[in-house]
Amino acid sequence: MIDNKDYNEKEIWFSSVSKESLAKYDKDAAYAAFKKRVAEAGAQPKAKTFRLGWIKYAAAVLLMVVTVGYLSYKGGQNEIQSSFGDIVIATPQGSRTQLSLPDGSKVWLNAGSSISYSQGFGYIDRLVNLVGEGYFEVAHNEKLPLSVVSENVCVKVLGTKFN
Repeated sequence: MIDNKDYNEKEIWFSSVSKESLAKYDKDAAYAAFKKRVAEAGAQPKAKTFRLGWIKYAAAVLLMVVTVGYLSYKGGQNEIQSSFGDIVIATPQGSRTQLSLPDGSKVWLNAGSSISYSQGFGYIDRLVNLVGEGYFEVAHNEKLPLSVVSENVCVKVLGTKFN
């Protein structure tokens, strides 16, 4: 008994071969060879599809791992930055104070003046708050300018000396 698929394949085969060719060759052997080539050709794309499927899953997993890693890193960095405290240095009346900031800048505070900056000074930004009067010798850094904020003025410099 011949099933429908087998009948269709034989029909295609026999319609593509001329009657003279059928008389010269063993049609059953030629058909068997044809059927074998069709079966082999049909099996190859499935193997490629199977490998491509795994590559897609591996790429998706890798993308997810990289994304989670990056977000964890940024979240930890933000957590550290938010936990920084402020450092406050105050000069008593009748005296002067000299200090060095973490970036190497030097500051002289006059009597009754104070300065405050974050523990993350020099890593994220270089921002100081000044109350009173101070003299600054700023270490040069083009990537992070020093910002001095006081009651009346805000000064942003890359590296200089000013009062």
